[in-house]
Amino acid sequence: MGVVVRVSETGKCHPQHLTAADASVINGCPYATAKQAPDGHWLVKPTRPKVGAVRVGHLDLHFSPKLPLKRVLFMLGYGVGRIDWDAHAGSDSLGDADGLVPAFANMLGRQAKQALDQGVLQGYRTADATSTVLRGRLRVTDQMQHGMGRPVPLEIRHDELTTDIAENRILRTALERMLGAAGLHRDDEARKLLIRQLLRLPGVTPIPRNSGMPHWSENRRNRRYVPALRLAELVLRERSIEQAEGSFTGNGFLVDMEDVFEDFVCLAFADEFTRTLGGRRRTAKVHLDTAGHLELKPDLTWERGGKPIAVLDAKYMWERKKIGGTRDAIFQMLGYCTSLGLERGHLIYAAGHQDAWTYTVGASGIEIVCHSLDLDLEPADVLARIRHIATLICDSLS
Repeated sequence: MGVVVRVSETGKCHPQHLTAADASVINGCPYATAKQAPDGHWLVKPTRPKVGAVRVGHLDLHFSPKLPLKRVLFMLGYGVGRIDWDAHAGSDSLGDADGLVPAFANMLGRQAKQALDQGVLQGYRTADATSTVLRGRLRVTDQMQHGMGRPVPLEIRHDELTTDIAENRILRTALERMLGAAGLHRDDEARKLLIRQLLRLPGVTPIPRNSGMPHWSENRRNRRYVPALRLAELVLRERSIEQAEGSFTGNGFLVDMEDVFEDFVCLAFADEFTRTLGGRRRTAKVHLDTAGHLELKPDLTWERGGKPIAVLDAKYMWERKKIGGTRDAIFQMLGYCTSLGLERGHLIYAAGHQDAWTYTVGASGIEIVCHSLDLDLEPADVLARIRHIATLICDSLS
């Protein structure tokens, strides 16, 4: 374990004893900056709202959330597939002091255990082989090239039942990478849990670094694996720091809270709209200009009958104290409404005023409605608040 440097997501700096070499390492990574105070101590700030841990050289940077850890895990689990942290990950055994990495490792380990307790999933894989017995199909071209007219051995292609399939490869690789992540100590119970699950996948090939993730799709056979696979994919994608970024190379598990909040909000509102409005999430690109040069990317556009009927954007920030919303986000939403031909757009903030705040834009009459959540509430209450806002949105469409 390297020298631990603690960084708060809020940006509030606590003076730390660092060397000039330490500060140089921090300033050479894309996640934090170090600035020396007049008294000689160093102040370390995050460059973006990140939570987790990353190892950079001899330093372990630990990023703590401004929200209680249980709230972060709730949004993270819901956003990757409605995974109930309280029900499945033993959240009561971990406090905020433990940090995101051991808590998430615990969550991944428990979901992997649930999947593997019913047996390691098997599937068929096509394999080429040289054999004295005909199994499957003869590879005629290879037989003519290598067989030299001899009846045996045979160049064959057959389907074999194996555990070395996409689902198990993704799970094994995620378990291995979490074990090597900064912030997970040798004596952590979460580490032991990961190792026990890893030992149950001995014949499975890990995914090489810098290679694509094997394709899989949910079906009746692998359904018990799905929660674990959703978490495993999170480890293996861009939010897990296993790759070089320019001249920087790091190792850890670090999530962007703006992405976490956006994923959570979009999935939760999509659930409500599906239940109340019908229709589906719109995936078509949006452009502000008719030539298609100015592309816009709303977080959630909902359509029914092939036409957009609602647009939302999630903002992981606090509303202004005296009036609702934030200026840049309101202008951005105006662009979304204009391009989609909608009379109303909705901004969802992480905290702010209890009541919605509406801005009516000039001669266009477009309304920008600002709503807020209170992420300090219990998960059930946060979802109830989303249900209330979704009802207001649905009522405004009728």
